[in-house]
Amino acid sequence: MGLLVALLVGLVGMAYSVVMHGATAYLALEGLLTISIVSSIVFLLVLLDLARTSLTPLQNSSHFWLFVGALVYFGGVIPVLGSWKFIGQLNKALSQTLYWTVVLLAITRYLFTAFACRKERMRIEQVE
Repeated sequence: MGLLVALLVGLVGMAYSVVMHGATAYLALEGLLTISIVSSIVFLLVLLDLARTSLTPLQNSSHFWLFVGALVYFGGVIPVLGSWKFIGQLNKALSQTLYWTVVLLAITRYLFTAFACRKERMRIEQVE
């Protein structure tokens, strides 16, 4: 439910960005920032709930690693995307570096996802 709210709020932010700045103005940053902020809050709340209710140690939970990866990505892109427009106006080379920071955060997220999938597979194999 929380992710659906994040999606809807982000779509409103993107629509606002397109109306106010045009369709290609800095990739509709307001919408992306809104999605990132709301998603970070949702994933943080999910992780807190998981910490309160988990019967097993968190490091053994595949859900934990999946949500940590998502939180690292969405939380990490907030300062990058928030400053991208202003830094892009001042220094194009630094703006390109920020782009690669987002790519690195995405790679990190997918590594966490792969680790979570591996943990889940190991758990399933133990049950069988």
